[in-house]
Amino acid sequence: MGYYVRLEDSTAVLPKKYQAEAYRRMCALNDTDEGKTGGSKDEKWFAWMDPNYPETCPDAKAILTELGFFFNDKSEDLVFDDYDSKSGQEDLFIFTIADLMTGYMEWSGEDGGRWRWEFGPDGMKELFPK
Repeated sequence: MGYYVRLEDSTAVLPKKYQAEAYRRMCALNDTDEGKTGGSKDEKWFAWMDPNYPETCPDAKAILTELGFFFNDKSEDLVFDDYDSKSGQEDLFIFTIADLMTGYMEWSGEDGGRWRWEFGPDGMKELFPK
C-alpha cells in the first residue's frame, strides 16, 4: 500500500549554512509521537523511517536521504534532484525546514494529482494547478 509520487521538477536547495539547524529540527520531531504514522500502539515512528533515525543519521542529508530524496552531489548545498516514488512522511520533515530552503518542488501523484511546494524565509506555500 502507499501513494506513489514523482518529483517532476525541482530547484529546491537547503544551503550548507542551514543544514545543522535543519538537522536539529528534524531530529526534534522524534521527541514526541505526534504526527508519527508508522508503528503500533506501543511504539510509533515516522513512516518508512528508522525509529532511531537521530542516532543512525549523522546529518540533514542522511535524514533526507532516508526519507527518499536524492541530491546533486556537486555542491555542498543540498540540491534536491529526485525522490524515491513512495510517499511517507517527507512532507512533515520538509515543512519543518521549509523556511531554511529556497526554490520549489513540483510533484505528481499516481492518480494524476499535481502540486507545487515553494520555499522561502516565510516557510512553504503549497500550490495546486487549476
